[in-house]
Amino acid sequence: MGRAPRQASEMAVSSSAGPREVCDGSTDPALETICGRPLGVQFNEKNCSLYNADAYYGLLEVGRNGGKPD
Repeated sequence: MGRAPRQASEMAVSSSAGPREVCDGSTDPALETICGRPLGVQFNEKNCSLYNADAYYGLLEVGRNGGKPD
């Protein structure tokens, strides 16, 4: 397994649908449709991508340069 970056929370930004100020650290179930609900993450060592399975947004991929998920 690969190592997570020190600032993993800063590696990727969420969809523009969920404002960061509202979504960061939220555990409020009422915000799930806005912020998403991650079900799991997996790192691909071959292409250095991080995959996030989200209940509302589906499968998201963050490349090695970070940024918004594809």
